[in-house]
Amino acid sequence: MLDYKSNQVHAAGIPQPAENYALQMFVYNLACEEAIGVAPVESVLHFLRPATEFVFAWGDAERAARVELIDSAIQAELAVGPARSVNFNAEAPRTLRIAEECKIYGYR
Repeated sequence: MLDYKSNQVHAAGIPQPAENYALQMFVYNLACEEAIGVAPVESVLHFLRPATEFVFAWGDAERAARVELIDSAIQAELAVGPARSVNFNAEAPRTLRIAEECKIYGYR
C-alpha cells in the first residue's frame, strides 16, 4: 500500500508525522484486504518534500492492536449517536458520520 504525502517535513523528523498516519494506513490496509482478499504486508508513506519513504510493517501484534483501536473508536462514536462534529486535529475539523452498517465488522 503506497500513499503520497505533500507535507513539508525534514528527513530526520519523518517518524513523528508518519506515526500520525498509522491508523489511516491501517484502515487502507483493511479496505484493500476486504476488496482483494489479501492483506498488504506493509504500507509506505512517500513524503514528496523531501523525497523520503516511511514503511509500516504489519504483523499480527500490530494488526490486533489497530483493530482494537478501531473497535474502541467505533463503539465510542456509536455511544454518542449517528452524526456529530469531530475535531481529529486542530487544523482540520471534520464531520464524522457513522454508516448504518459496517460491512467489515457488522456494526449498526
